Amino acid sequence: MLKKLLKYEFLSTARVFLPFYGALLIMSFLARLTVWNYDETSQWMNLVMGISVSLYIIAIVAVMVLTTVVTVVRYYRNLYGDEGYLMQTLPVTADQLIWSKLIVSVVWHLASTVLVVLALVILAWERESWMMVFSTIAQAWEREIAPYLHGLILTAVVELLVGCLISTFAGVLTYYTAISLGQMMGKHRVLGAVVSYIGISIFWQIVFGVVTNLLFLTGGFQISDAMTAVHLLMWFIILGALIQGVPQYLVTRWLLARKTDLA
Repeated sequence: MLKKLLKYEFLSTARVFLPFYGALLIMSFLARLTVWNYDETSQWMNLVMGISVSLYIIAIVAVMVLTTVVTVVRYYRNLYGDEGYLMQTLPVTADQLIWSKLIVSVVWHLASTVLVVLALVILAWERESWMMVFSTIAQAWEREIAPYLHGLILTAVVELLVGCLISTFAGVLTYYTAISLGQMMGKHRVLGAVVSYIGISIFWQIVFGVVTNLLFLTGGFQISDAMTAVHLLMWFIILGALIQGVPQYLVTRWLLARKTDLA
Protein backbone atom coordinates (compact mmCIF):
# COMPACT_ATOMS: atom_id res chain seq x y z
CA MET A 1 0.00 0.00 0.00
CA LEU A 2 2.93 2.30 0.63
CA LYS A 3 3.89 2.09 -3.05
CA LYS A 4 0.39 3.20 -4.07
CA LEU A 5 0.52 6.10 -1.61
CA LEU A 6 3.93 7.15 -2.93
CA LYS A 7 2.72 6.94 -6.53
CA TYR A 8 -0.33 9.07 -5.76
CA GLU A 9 1.75 11.59 -3.82
CA PHE A 10 4.39 11.92 -6.53
CA LEU A 11 1.80 12.38 -9.25
CA SER A 12 -0.11 14.98 -7.25
CA THR A 13 2.94 17.01 -6.29
CA ALA A 14 4.63 16.71 -9.70
CA ARG A 15 1.79 18.73 -11.21
CA VAL A 16 2.85 21.59 -8.96
CA PHE A 17 6.63 21.29 -9.06
CA LEU A 18 7.38 20.47 -12.70
CA PRO A 19 5.90 23.69 -14.16
CA PHE A 20 7.95 25.73 -11.67
CA TYR A 21 11.09 23.74 -12.46
CA GLY A 22 10.50 24.31 -16.17
CA ALA A 23 9.98 28.04 -15.59
CA LEU A 24 13.20 28.21 -13.54
CA LEU A 25 15.23 26.57 -16.34
CA ILE A 26 13.70 28.88 -18.95
CA MET A 27 14.45 31.95 -16.81
CA SER A 28 18.01 30.67 -16.27
CA PHE A 29 18.73 30.39 -19.99
CA LEU A 30 17.04 33.74 -20.65
CA ALA A 31 19.10 35.43 -17.94
CA ARG A 32 22.28 33.85 -19.30
CA LEU A 33 21.45 34.98 -22.83
CA THR A 34 20.98 38.60 -21.77
CA VAL A 35 23.81 38.79 -19.23
CA TRP A 36 26.45 37.24 -21.50
CA ASN A 37 25.37 39.36 -24.48
CA TYR A 38 25.02 42.56 -22.51
CA ASP A 39 25.73 45.81 -24.32
CA GLU A 40 26.03 48.69 -21.86
CA THR A 41 25.50 51.23 -24.63
CA SER A 42 22.03 49.91 -25.38
CA GLN A 43 19.18 51.12 -23.18
CA TRP A 44 17.02 48.36 -24.60
CA MET A 45 19.53 45.74 -23.43
CA ASN A 46 19.60 47.34 -19.97
CA LEU A 47 15.84 46.94 -19.71
CA VAL A 48 15.81 43.38 -21.03
CA MET A 49 18.64 42.29 -18.75
CA GLY A 50 17.00 43.90 -15.73
CA ILE A 51 13.73 42.10 -16.42
CA SER A 52 15.35 38.72 -17.17
CA VAL A 53 17.58 38.77 -14.08
CA SER A 54 14.64 39.83 -11.89
CA LEU A 55 12.52 36.97 -13.23
CA TYR A 56 15.46 34.62 -12.72
CA ILE A 57 15.80 35.61 -9.05
CA ILE A 58 12.04 35.43 -8.53
CA ALA A 59 11.98 31.92 -10.05
CA ILE A 60 14.73 30.71 -7.69
CA VAL A 61 12.97 32.15 -4.64
CA ALA A 62 9.63 30.74 -5.85
CA VAL A 63 11.04 27.21 -6.13
CA MET A 64 12.59 27.39 -2.66
CA VAL A 65 9.42 28.77 -1.05
CA LEU A 66 7.19 26.39 -3.01
CA THR A 67 9.04 23.38 -1.66
CA THR A 68 8.32 24.36 1.93
CA VAL A 69 4.74 25.44 1.22
CA VAL A 70 3.82 22.20 -0.56
CA THR A 71 5.43 20.16 2.23
CA VAL A 72 3.36 21.91 4.88
CA VAL A 73 0.06 22.35 3.02
CA ARG A 74 -0.20 18.82 1.66
CA TYR A 75 0.54 17.22 5.01
CA TYR A 76 -2.04 19.38 6.76
CA ARG A 77 -4.78 19.10 4.13
CA ASN A 78 -4.31 15.40 3.42
CA LEU A 79 -4.18 14.24 7.02
CA TYR A 80 -5.92 16.90 9.13
CA GLY A 81 -8.16 18.74 6.68
CA ASP A 82 -11.22 17.58 4.77
CA GLU A 83 -9.16 15.02 2.86
CA GLY A 84 -8.19 13.50 6.20
CA TYR A 85 -11.53 11.70 6.44
CA LEU A 86 -10.73 9.79 3.26
CA MET A 87 -7.12 9.11 4.23
CA GLN A 88 -8.20 7.77 7.62
CA THR A 89 -10.60 5.29 6.00
CA LEU A 90 -7.88 3.76 3.83
CA PRO A 91 -6.46 0.38 4.92
CA VAL A 92 -3.10 1.92 5.82
CA THR A 93 -1.16 2.51 8.99
CA ALA A 94 -0.01 5.80 10.46
CA ASP A 95 3.56 4.83 9.53
CA GLN A 96 2.61 4.38 5.87
CA LEU A 97 0.81 7.72 5.78
CA ILE A 98 3.76 9.56 7.32
CA TRP A 99 6.42 7.83 5.20
CA SER A 100 4.52 8.44 1.98
CA LYS A 101 4.48 12.16 2.71
CA LEU A 102 7.98 12.21 4.17
CA ILE A 103 9.77 10.40 1.33
CA VAL A 104 8.10 12.48 -1.37
CA SER A 105 8.79 15.74 0.48
CA VAL A 106 12.47 14.86 0.92
CA VAL A 107 12.77 13.94 -2.78
CA TRP A 108 11.32 17.30 -3.82
CA HIS A 109 13.56 19.15 -1.34
CA LEU A 110 16.62 17.48 -2.86
CA ALA A 111 15.34 18.02 -6.40
CA SER A 112 14.72 21.72 -5.71
CA THR A 113 18.23 22.10 -4.32
CA VAL A 114 19.72 20.46 -7.41
CA LEU A 115 17.60 22.64 -9.72
CA VAL A 116 18.64 25.84 -7.93
CA VAL A 117 22.32 24.86 -8.15
CA LEU A 118 21.84 23.99 -11.83
CA ALA A 119 20.19 27.37 -12.42
CA LEU A 120 23.19 29.12 -10.86
CA VAL A 121 25.60 27.08 -13.00
CA ILE A 122 23.64 27.86 -16.16
CA LEU A 123 23.95 31.58 -15.50
CA ALA A 124 27.57 31.58 -14.38
CA TRP A 125 29.10 28.86 -16.56
CA GLU A 126 31.99 29.91 -18.79
CA ARG A 127 34.32 27.07 -19.63
CA GLU A 128 37.71 28.80 -19.59
CA SER A 129 37.03 30.70 -16.37
CA TRP A 130 35.67 27.67 -14.56
CA MET A 131 38.54 25.47 -15.72
CA MET A 132 40.91 28.05 -14.29
CA VAL A 133 38.98 28.06 -11.01
CA PHE A 134 38.98 24.25 -10.81
CA SER A 135 42.71 24.17 -11.57
CA THR A 136 43.44 26.72 -8.85
CA ILE A 137 41.35 24.82 -6.33
CA ALA A 138 43.05 21.53 -7.25
CA GLN A 139 46.51 23.05 -6.84
CA ALA A 140 45.59 24.63 -3.51
CA TRP A 141 44.13 21.31 -2.36
CA GLU A 142 47.29 19.39 -3.20
CA ARG A 143 49.53 22.02 -1.64
CA GLU A 144 47.61 23.19 1.44
CA ILE A 145 45.08 20.51 2.41
CA ALA A 146 45.98 17.05 1.08
CA PRO A 147 49.23 16.74 3.11
CA TYR A 148 47.22 17.07 6.34
CA LEU A 149 44.52 14.56 5.45
CA HIS A 150 44.99 10.95 6.47
CA GLY A 151 42.26 8.44 5.73
CA LEU A 152 39.60 7.83 3.16
CA ILE A 153 38.24 11.07 1.71
CA LEU A 154 35.55 9.05 -0.06
CA THR A 155 34.29 7.91 3.35
CA ALA A 156 33.95 11.53 4.45
CA VAL A 157 32.03 12.35 1.25
CA VAL A 158 29.63 9.46 1.90
CA GLU A 159 29.22 10.61 5.49
CA LEU A 160 28.43 14.12 4.27
CA LEU A 161 25.78 12.85 1.83
CA VAL A 162 24.21 10.64 4.51
CA GLY A 163 24.24 13.55 6.95
CA CYS A 164 22.55 15.86 4.44
CA LEU A 165 19.91 13.22 3.67
CA ILE A 166 19.08 12.49 7.30
CA SER A 167 19.10 16.21 8.11
CA THR A 168 16.56 16.79 5.34
CA PHE A 169 14.32 14.08 6.80
CA ALA A 170 14.66 15.63 10.25
CA GLY A 171 13.86 19.09 8.90
CA VAL A 172 10.68 17.90 7.18
CA LEU A 173 9.67 16.03 10.32
CA THR A 174 9.92 19.29 12.25
CA TYR A 175 7.11 20.66 10.07
CA TYR A 176 5.07 17.50 10.52
CA THR A 177 5.47 17.48 14.29
CA ALA A 178 4.51 21.15 14.54
CA ILE A 179 1.40 20.59 12.38
CA SER A 180 0.41 17.54 14.43
CA LEU A 181 0.78 19.49 17.68
CA GLY A 182 -1.04 22.47 16.22
CA GLN A 183 -4.12 20.45 15.27
CA MET A 184 -4.71 19.87 18.98
CA MET A 185 -5.26 23.60 19.51
CA GLY A 186 -8.94 23.58 18.55
CA LYS A 187 -9.88 26.55 16.40
CA HIS A 188 -6.34 27.94 16.45
CA ARG A 189 -4.62 25.14 14.59
CA VAL A 190 -2.54 27.27 12.22
CA LEU A 191 -1.36 29.52 15.05
CA GLY A 192 -0.69 26.45 17.16
CA ALA A 193 1.41 24.90 14.37
CA VAL A 194 3.43 28.10 13.92
CA VAL A 195 4.06 28.43 17.65
CA SER A 196 4.92 24.74 17.88
CA TYR A 197 7.41 25.04 15.02
CA ILE A 198 9.12 28.01 16.66
CA GLY A 199 9.19 26.21 20.00
CA ILE A 200 10.61 23.00 18.51
CA SER A 201 13.31 24.93 16.59
CA ILE A 202 14.37 26.86 19.69
CA PHE A 203 14.40 23.66 21.76
CA TRP A 204 16.76 21.87 19.37
CA GLN A 205 19.02 24.92 19.08
CA ILE A 206 19.37 24.97 22.84
CA VAL A 207 19.96 21.21 23.05
CA PHE A 208 22.65 21.15 20.36
CA GLY A 209 24.24 24.33 21.71
CA VAL A 210 24.53 22.84 25.19
CA VAL A 211 25.81 19.48 23.91
CA THR A 212 28.41 21.15 21.68
CA ASN A 213 29.72 23.32 24.52
CA LEU A 214 29.86 20.35 26.90
CA LEU A 215 31.79 18.26 24.38
CA PHE A 216 34.36 21.01 23.92
CA LEU A 217 34.66 21.69 27.65
CA THR A 218 35.03 18.02 28.56
CA GLY A 219 37.39 17.22 25.72
CA GLY A 220 34.82 15.13 23.88
CA PHE A 221 36.31 16.21 20.55
CA GLN A 222 39.67 14.48 20.39
CA ILE A 223 41.19 15.79 17.16
CA SER A 224 44.53 14.28 16.15
CA ASP A 225 44.54 15.47 12.52
CA ALA A 226 42.39 17.27 9.95
CA MET A 227 40.75 14.09 8.65
CA THR A 228 39.69 13.12 12.15
CA ALA A 229 38.10 16.53 12.54
CA VAL A 230 36.20 16.04 9.28
CA HIS A 231 34.91 12.60 10.34
CA LEU A 232 33.89 13.91 13.76
CA LEU A 233 32.00 16.78 12.18
CA MET A 234 30.19 14.44 9.76
CA TRP A 235 29.20 12.04 12.53
CA PHE A 236 28.10 14.92 14.73
CA ILE A 237 25.78 16.02 11.91
CA ILE A 238 24.45 12.48 11.39
CA LEU A 239 23.87 11.76 15.07
CA GLY A 240 22.38 15.20 15.62
CA ALA A 241 19.91 14.65 12.76
CA LEU A 242 18.97 11.23 14.18
CA ILE A 243 18.54 12.61 17.69
CA GLN A 244 16.26 15.30 16.25
CA GLY A 245 14.42 13.17 13.72
CA VAL A 246 13.59 9.99 15.64
CA PRO A 247 11.71 11.63 18.56
CA GLN A 248 9.88 13.92 16.13
CA TYR A 249 8.79 10.93 14.07
CA LEU A 250 7.57 9.06 17.14
CA VAL A 251 5.62 12.09 18.38
CA THR A 252 4.12 12.69 14.94
CA ARG A 253 3.14 9.04 14.60
CA TRP A 254 1.55 8.92 18.06
CA LEU A 255 -0.43 12.12 17.46
CA LEU A 256 -1.63 10.92 14.05
CA ALA A 257 -2.62 7.50 15.34
CA ARG A 258 -4.08 8.49 18.72
CA LYS A 259 -4.93 12.18 18.79
CA THR A 260 -6.24 13.01 15.33
CA ASP A 261 -9.00 15.61 15.42
CA LEU A 262 -10.06 16.34 11.85
CA ALA A 263 -11.21 19.78 10.80
